[in-house]
This record gives sequence, structure tokens and C-alpha cells, in this order.
Amino acid sequence: MERPFLDYYTSNAISPVSQNISNLKVHLNRRGALYRLLGMAPALLRGKSIVEFGPGSGFNAVHTLQLEPARLLLVDGNPFGLDNCRELLTNTLHDMPRFSVNLDYILADFMEFATSERFDVVLCEGFLPLQLDPCAMLRRLASFTKPGGIVVCTCIDAVSYLPDLVRRACGQALVDPALPLQEQAAQIAPVFRSHFETLPNMSRPLNDWILDNVLHPFVGKLMSMHDAITALDDSFDVLGASPHFITDWRWYKDMTGSQSGINALARRAWMRNLHNFIDFSVILEERPEEENACLHDAAERFVACCFPFYESRAPQLLEDMAESVMFIADSVAGIGAPARSTAQKLRDAAQALRQSAQGKFPPHFGAFSTLFGRSQQYLSFVRIR
Repeated sequence: MERPFLDYYTSNAISPVSQNISNLKVHLNRRGALYRLLGMAPALLRGKSIVEFGPGSGFNAVHTLQLEPARLLLVDGNPFGLDNCRELLTNTLHDMPRFSVNLDYILADFMEFATSERFDVVLCEGFLPLQLDPCAMLRRLASFTKPGGIVVCTCIDAVSYLPDLVRRACGQALVDPALPLQEQAAQIAPVFRSHFETLPNMSRPLNDWILDNVLHPFVGKLMSMHDAITALDDSFDVLGASPHFITDWRWYKDMTGSQSGINALARRAWMRNLHNFIDFSVILEERPEEENACLHDAAERFVACCFPFYESRAPQLLEDMAESVMFIADSVAGIGAPARSTAQKLRDAAQALRQSAQGKFPPHFGAFSTLFGRSQQYLSFVRIR
């Protein structure tokens, strides 16, 4: 694919990013909780100008409209998603008769989109990691932020994404690529349904998750929080994060000059907490950066096997992935008693990879079926220059 995500979505006429918002109050509360972690209080966004790149089918934009912005621009390169978005938001506005907003939709490739307009808030969720050059795209989209405005992006690193990548590798090994796409999804849905059932607050349908995370032909690069902070370091300061792991004990009067130091602090905090991103069910103490650097390198070795495997389906690559996962399991086990359950989940993941290499359908996932990382994280930034 020359255009990750976009070519896959448009060639298959899909927008596999739907969410269950049948209980609208719950959906709005979820988004509200996220915005608070990102330093975006609702009252501060009322009457502001907002652009969302990649709104998909518009479910997050429903929450944005509840904040009563003066201007909302939705930019997406997928016409199927944009049509769904327009229909959903038209119905949403119908239920808000006293609210007036300057609402526009633009069908455009993000790297070709151009405007002289600058926005108070720029939203870039769910598509930057796995672009061919995600940091370059982030810098370009962030350039549409007003001075003093906020940009929000999502990040994925090799450690946080490891559980999903194991499922993806097993799914790719199990599926028959000769089948039509939706039949492939139906073929492996029973394999992962029990995994999904361990997530009571999951709002995405299983079929969409399989289309987007298992069958999607990833070709680009991951973008960690460290990468994103570095990419915007010249013009933006970190504002908030989800998970909210950045703690700053400095006196605010010491944070003067052209550089506040928050970006360097955030990068160090990310590295000291990287082991906490592999299993969302546990929270561990920080540990030395050099130990987590070894963890990161092992996860990167796993990722390096993934892309050639998607092309060749060579069983030896699954064996190599299993070896990396076992190394990570041993590293996590060394943290102490609270991490031992995570280590066992990873050992079961390695076993599932080996069984997939041997053609077992389906593999025995064991405790791994309950392992989900803090795979997609959020960062918000303030434009300082």
C-alpha cells in the first residue's frame, strides 16, 4: 500500500472503526474522561475551532459536538467513512436544535490537505502509527494548530502493541488468504471472541477489530510517545497523557525560558514506565531506563519479524517471534511478584505462536487470552511557538 489505512479502507469499501454508542451517556463520559486527562476541560472548548483528521464514521465527533464548538472541520480520505460520519452527525445535530455550529466535511489525503486556517484544537487519533513516516505526518497536521492551541495524537510502541501483534501473527497464520475479506474475518472471529469477552468496556465490534488489527496489511512504522514528543519538540510542549503517567514535582516558578523542560521529563517518564504498557491489568513501580531499553529492543525484534511474515507466512518467523516473546517474559518476571502473572501470559503467547507455526488450528492461548496492553496511548501538546 502506498497510503496505509486509506488504500486498504477504500479498496475494500469499509470503515472498520465503529463504536457502540447505544448508551450515549456512557460514550460521552468515556470521551470526557479522556479529555480531562489530556488537560482539555469542556468549558475551554466551547466556542472554539476544532479540526479532526481521520474522524472515521464520526463516533468521536459526536462528543465533540456536545462541547459546542463554533467550528468543526472533519477531514478524511475515505469516502465511505466520511459518508457514515455525515449521516451520524446530521442525526446528532437534529437532537441539538438550539445549537449552531460551522460544520464542514473535506475528502482529502492528509498529506495533500491544505488550508490557511489555523485551529484551536487539532485531533489526530488512530491513524498515525503505521504510516510510512508517522512523525512527518504528525508535524504536518500539527502545523494547523494556532499558537497556544492544542494538538492531540495517538501513539503505539512495540511494547504496548505486543499482545495485539501476537494475535495478529496467529490470525494471519490461521486465515485462508484466498477467501474474500469478510469471510476471512468470519473464519477467525471464533478464535478471538473469548479474548474480547475479557474486556467488559470494549466499545468496538469484534468484526471491526479483526478487519482493522488482524487482516489489515500493515506496512509502516510505529510511533511511540517518545517519538511523538521528539517530533514536536521545537514548537510544542506536552500538556497531558492517557495513561496519565507523567509526574512533575518542579516548582512552576522554575519553569521559565524558551524551554520548560516538560518534554525531556515526559520522555524519561515514558522510558521508566515502559514495562507498564504491556499489560493493562497491572501497575508496577518505575524501573531504570536501561532495563526498559532492553525490553524495548526485544519488542522491536519481534516487530521486525512481523512484516516479512505478513508477506511470506514462513513458519520460522513465528518461531523467531516466540523466542523474542520468551525473552520479554523473562525480563518481566524479573520485576517481581506482581509481574509474574504477566510473564505467564507471555509464555502462553509464545506457545501459541509455536503452535501456529506447526499449523494447529486454533492454537491453545491459555492465560494469554486475557493479556491486552495499553496499546494505543494519547498525548496532548500546547503550541508554544
